[in-house]
Order: sequence, then structure tokens, then C-alpha cells
Amino acid sequence: MSQIRVRIAPSPTGIPHIGNTRTAFYNFLFARHHGGKFYVRIEDTDRARLIPESLPKIMEILDWLKIEYDNKPVYVQSEHLENYKKAADELIQKNKAYYCFCSEERLKKLKEEQTARHEPPRYDRHCLSLTPQEINQKIKNGERYVIRLKIPENREISWVDLIRGKITVNSKELDDQVLLKSDGFPTYHLAVIFDDNLMKITHVLRGAEWISSTPKHILLYEAFGYEKPLWGHLPLILGPDRAKLSKRHGAQSALEYRDAGYLPEAILNTMLFWGWSPKNDQQFFSTPEMIEKFDIDGINKNDPVVDLKKLDYFNGYYIRQKSSQELFDLMNPYMQDDEKKWGREKILMIIPLIKDRLRKLSEWKELTRGFFVAPDVKQTATLLQAIDGVCNRKPESMQILQKILDYLKNPAVWDNNDVWQTGLRKIADEFKIKHGDLFMILRIAVWGEKITPPLYETMKVIGNSESLDRIQKLL
Repeated sequence: MSQIRVRIAPSPTGIPHIGNTRTAFYNFLFARHHGGKFYVRIEDTDRARLIPESLPKIMEILDWLKIEYDNKPVYVQSEHLENYKKAADELIQKNKAYYCFCSEERLKKLKEEQTARHEPPRYDRHCLSLTPQEINQKIKNGERYVIRLKIPENREISWVDLIRGKITVNSKELDDQVLLKSDGFPTYHLAVIFDDNLMKITHVLRGAEWISSTPKHILLYEAFGYEKPLWGHLPLILGPDRAKLSKRHGAQSALEYRDAGYLPEAILNTMLFWGWSPKNDQQFFSTPEMIEKFDIDGINKNDPVVDLKKLDYFNGYYIRQKSSQELFDLMNPYMQDDEKKWGREKILMIIPLIKDRLRKLSEWKELTRGFFVAPDVKQTATLLQAIDGVCNRKPESMQILQKILDYLKNPAVWDNNDVWQTGLRKIADEFKIKHGDLFMILRIAVWGEKITPPLYETMKVIGNSESLDRIQKLL
């Protein structure tokens, strides 16, 4: 174990949600922090749940987030079935496993009876007493079978978890796990031990839900005579209701977050804090900084309760770090065709005006609509009337707008923001209203809402003529 070697082993039974991606990211950081190796292994032996199109999506997530792995092409278990058959036969020869010919009907009935007695469902070792002659005859007759792990009776199985300390489980709590299925495919438990040994994995960092499997894995390592790795079980990620993070909490896949307008930097920075804490108050980390700072001693034992809205906070920060040119390229997928006709130069003028308000790239349409489309005058008039109390009497809003329109018809006032604003403030003073109220009336007239990007710059992008036309139509 002179060099640390870790892996992730996703199953292509669906696109992994962001919690699974965090596990991959922690393994990547741990390996890179120690100058070790990080491998990807595709565990596709559950053929009943296999979704072939999910495999390229798994790889797409890693590539988009730049979670770089060291084995290319990746290791795919279904390409190595003969290895698992030999491994299962080896355990049979060592009397560490046995053939089971029980039908699905018998196993189902057994489970129902145990459940009715309020017993934990487990195999009753019905086939353990079969003689070699009986086994050979059943195989010769073509009876379907599985190979089960022979769990030793009443044995204490212990390990020191890298995150949770010493854990001890009695073997009487374990079931004789199926290792090789009747279709010739291994179960997770056999394949993971064989392949971890083959790949010389030194540390297994995985979710806490796998703690119950570790005693079985220890027994398998001992049965094969393999050197055991070190295990560390990461805290579960909990939603606000303290249930395991799921889609109902918004735990989508990283690709869904990407399509919603999140940057990879924000995804990584958010995942970093889902179970790990820095030794200071630093919030924002580049990937090299994460690699430098991350280690197992910073991983918390307690399950973190996460609020995915924090992702908006991180995303807004990283958006603000981008140049207008970078954002133009990133936001291109969210632009309408008629918006693109404005051309790069015009859009590059818009980006700085909305950048500070962006939480995700997909908000482009919402935040820029007023640049491309004039507001509906009926809706604008209704909004203006609703806030007309700021002007004391309803007729004054129209008088103020007329005064603004007359003032802005002079091209000279558009040359300088200070001059432009000074003249408008004088109009507010003339009507004895607050300066902010006057500018709100103008925002509503030009944009259709109370809040706009910086008003002078916004109207300059919209254009003098179009801005005046919007005011005139409202009047």
C-alpha cells in the first residue's frame, strides 16, 4: 500500500444524483491530495435494472466536472464474467461458499413466514447440508443454482473505520449472501471484492449506507486471502427534513444542474462542504486549493443537512468572476434566436448590467426580457396605477411621464449619466416627490417592472428612440 489507490464504482441503472457525485469527488480529492490513483469501474452486473444510456451520462458528469480518473478506458465488470465464476468456484473449494438450488417460490414463502413471525428475513441454509453427490446430480440435471457465502456462526467482526472509529458486528446478524447468480453474473459483493483486490485498492471511501455490507466484505477478503483495504464511510447527505437527500429535495443529477445554468465550479464548491469542513472560514476554493486542503481528518461523522439554495450563492459568486466574453459563450444556449440577431457587441453590453443579479445562467431570459421586448402597456399602466400613491394624486404620474418624455427628447441629455440624472432629479423636485419614486415610474414605463438593471445604461442599450417610444405608448 505504498501508493494510495481509490475508486468509484457506479452502476448504470440510472443517472446518479448529486450525492453520488460527491462520493466520486471526495475519492478524487483524496487520491490527488496524496499523489495517488483514482479509478472508475462500471458495475453493470445487475442486468435486470441496467439502463444502457445511463453509462455515457455517468462519464459525462465526470468529464464536465473535470473529475479526472487514471484508467482509460474504464473497467467494465460485464467484460470479466469468467473471473467471477472462477472466484466463486475457489470459495466453494475452500468451503467458504456453497451451492443453493432453492426456487424463487420457496425463498418468497420463507421470507413471508419470517416476516409474519417478525423475524429478519434471511436464508435458512436449506441447501448447506447437500452432499457432493446430490449437488453433482442437481447440476447434471440442469437445475438452476446460485452460490452463497457461508457466514461463520457467532463471530465478532470488527474494523476501524477511517471516519467513524471502531465498528463491531456479530455474524449472526448477517445473511448467507448470494455471490454468483443463476444467470452467471456476480452480485455486487463478490465482484467488488475481486475487483478491488485486482486493482490494488487501498482505501474504500463510500456512503454510510454501505456500512452493513462491510462485515460481509471482510469475510470475503479473509476467505480469498486478500489484503484488506481501509474503509471510510462518508456521512449521509440529508435534506431539510433530515431524511436522506432525494429528488423530492431537489437532488438532481449534476447534468440537470448544468442544464439549469449552474457552473461546474459552483457544483464542486457546494459538494465540498457536504461532509467536510476546512480548518478556517474559507468558503470559495479552486480545484487545486481543494486538493491541497482536503483530507479524511476534515470529514465529519455527523450527517450534514444541506440546503440546495446554497448552490445559488456559490453559482452567483462564480458567475461574477467570469468575464463578459466568457459569460457570452456560457449563456449562448439560453439565448433565443431573435436575441442572437442583436449580435455579439450588443449582448456584450447587456451582460455587465445583469451579471450581479444572475444566480444561474438560465435566468438570462427572465433578466433580459426588457431589452428585447417592450412591456405590455396595459399591464404597465395597471402597475403604475397600483403604485400611484407615491405621487399623491393619480393625474400626476401622467404629468411626470410627460415631463420626463419632453426632457429626454433632447439628445444632448443622453451623453452623460450625471447630466441625465441631474435633469430627472430636478423634475422630481418640481413635483415634490422623492427622486427614487420618479426613477421607479420611469423604470415601469420603459421596462414594465419596478426593478431593472442600471436604468441609464439599460435605456442606452435599448436605445433612445425605443425608450422614448415606450414612454409615449404608455401615455
